Amino acid sequence: MAPSEGKASTKKSEKSKAGHSRSDKQGVFTGPSEAKQEVQDEDDTEGDVYPRTHVCVPKVLAVVRKHQQINRLTGSFFRYLTFIAVYIAVVTVQRDAEVTQSTQTAIKNYMMAGWRDPDNLTIKNFMDVRTVPEFWDFLSNFNGNLMQQSYADGEAIAPQFSNTLLQHNRLTGNYRLLQRRVKGKECTFWETKYSLFFPRCYGRAYIEGLIGDVDMEEFVGSDGVTKYKYEERDQGSELVGKDHGFFIDFGVDSAANAAAIADLRSNRWINEGTSWVRADFVVYNSNVGLFVAVMMKIEFDPSGVTIPEYYTEAIASTTYSTWTDFIRLAGEILTVVFFLFYLIANAHRAIAAAREAEDVWAYFKDMDNNLVVLQLLFFVVIFALMGAMLQNGSRQGLQVSTESILTATGKPPNFSGLALLSQIYFIVNGLNVFIALIKTMGFMRINANLSQLTDTIALMASDLLQFAMVLAVLVLAFMLMAHSMFGTSLRNFSNITDAAVSTIEFLMGNGDFFALSEADPIAAPIFYFPFVFVMIFVVLNITIAIIMDGYERMRDNREQMKTSHLKALAEKPFFTQVREYLLDLFSFAQAVMPQEWKEIKTESGVTLDRFAAPKADEVVSLLVCIEEDDIDGSCLPIEVLKKKLGNFQTTEERIEAIFDRFDGWTDPNKNNFSGDETVSDRVAPNITQLRDSVLQVLKEQALLESKVAVLLKAFPA
Repeated sequence: MAPSEGKASTKKSEKSKAGHSRSDKQGVFTGPSEAKQEVQDEDDTEGDVYPRTHVCVPKVLAVVRKHQQINRLTGSFFRYLTFIAVYIAVVTVQRDAEVTQSTQTAIKNYMMAGWRDPDNLTIKNFMDVRTVPEFWDFLSNFNGNLMQQSYADGEAIAPQFSNTLLQHNRLTGNYRLLQRRVKGKECTFWETKYSLFFPRCYGRAYIEGLIGDVDMEEFVGSDGVTKYKYEERDQGSELVGKDHGFFIDFGVDSAANAAAIADLRSNRWINEGTSWVRADFVVYNSNVGLFVAVMMKIEFDPSGVTIPEYYTEAIASTTYSTWTDFIRLAGEILTVVFFLFYLIANAHRAIAAAREAEDVWAYFKDMDNNLVVLQLLFFVVIFALMGAMLQNGSRQGLQVSTESILTATGKPPNFSGLALLSQIYFIVNGLNVFIALIKTMGFMRINANLSQLTDTIALMASDLLQFAMVLAVLVLAFMLMAHSMFGTSLRNFSNITDAAVSTIEFLMGNGDFFALSEADPIAAPIFYFPFVFVMIFVVLNITIAIIMDGYERMRDNREQMKTSHLKALAEKPFFTQVREYLLDLFSFAQAVMPQEWKEIKTESGVTLDRFAAPKADEVVSLLVCIEEDDIDGSCLPIEVLKKKLGNFQTTEERIEAIFDRFDGWTDPNKNNFSGDETVSDRVAPNITQLRDSVLQVLKEQALLESKVAVLLKAFPA
């Protein structure tokens, strides 16, 4: 670059006086030769300073290609981050967790109000139900609490406000009971002689009484007259099927319901064949626009144990009615659009990979791509579930009056199907967010400072996975040991699933030795102390050691990177990288940018125009011919390179700007560059030279000793 094209000193004192010089069309603010000379004079200059006579083409290509890779990854990261941010915002608004949780908690606290057991005068609530009589006591109390028909002062509530819980949640009409039963059979699977003592046996049903020895036959109450029939009722969606069992519908009059409950109790509606019972109702809160479906379930196990479960699900009364709903709708549409772009982009990548490798499955051989495919499948499931919820007919056709909200058939609203879809929908969304987190961690590779966790996991993954097999075997052994010792005494170890969870809790330090000791004082120390020694003192510490080993290797790699040709990338802060990316992205607004934003300070001390300086794609297209022609460019005279690139549409100044920007000047008297060069590679020649010198000294010493021995032999003392 000729001096007439503009000189500007790089010394701080001169820069402060002269200010910023104007950029020429080659993208260079400071004349390279003058700047380089001044840099050599500065005391605070970092890095090596080479004469501007030779360049290292492989180094520049390696750096530029790394820049290209990082730039592509950075662009993909910001696009993906935008997509996921919109998606998570939409799901968060859909969930409306704070309002939903407060409403459901208020109703749960109310429904868990206790009653006094008439036999022992203790206070119990629904979760304390252990026997059939306790269930009927609960239901009687439940009916009184639910059918609110007077204020606290005893004044009757007007009909249009009756049956309102906590002042704001009104029962939509009535509540109901649902029972599912199992078949009775002869006790032939034990020894026949015991059947004489207890001849009645019943099967077992699973998944809320839906699978197993399910009994659909009508049965007769203890009065010998009342018959109870098996029914199937619509749940508003064909996707979730029918709700079926033995239904009992109650009315809106508390006294009539109390009489009906007494009749069911006397007729032994719940008996030996009962496997599962649900009491459910729906309330509506107009302040938050929510229906809350409440389901209080009890499993009657053939062993005699009862397992109560309380479940609620909030359902929006309308889908899109307020301005906030339409903002959410816009976000949902935007999410679908982003998804389609995401799908098309990855489809193009899959096709390109297949063509390049001539292998249809080439795209799927990369684990990152498999993660993308998995997430795309999750999004398809999410959209399908959302469509099913929108098409669900539970909210359509409801008959609203001053006294109730009922279906067209006069039944209470049944949101169990919609509640199930909603539950599955948000579970799948949770899994999808977890996948997004993993993928986002993968994007941390755009910066060496951000990728510490990702790189550590990658380096330790193989060792950790292999050790995980040992860990799994040990956990399984202690789990079976605990199941064998305490399974009959503690519910936490009564089945394999609970035993596995409890063993992991012990591993995390949440185990209770005294609970084990109460169950079996002899077995407790036999299990507990070996477990603590092996799993906590040994296994966990080995796991931590494997993780630390991966971390140390990651740190070593970073230190090597800082002494390699990628030093600038290794030391670049993430926010500086983001700033540079955004400046390039908004280059169309460079006219209004401050002058310092337009400058690039190179390692050689040259100041370049960010927007006019050679870009990575241009550099590769120019210099790749050196590779293709098999020319040794590790220490190539700049004049030779200029002649080589003479046929290209570029200038000598722009060629020099390439090596200024990417620190490509080299010393012809030093070793040539190797793209995979590390600290060890640089030290290796010196070690070899030192070893040869030591061997030569030893060889000369041996020769001298042999001569001394000859002399001593010739001239003995």
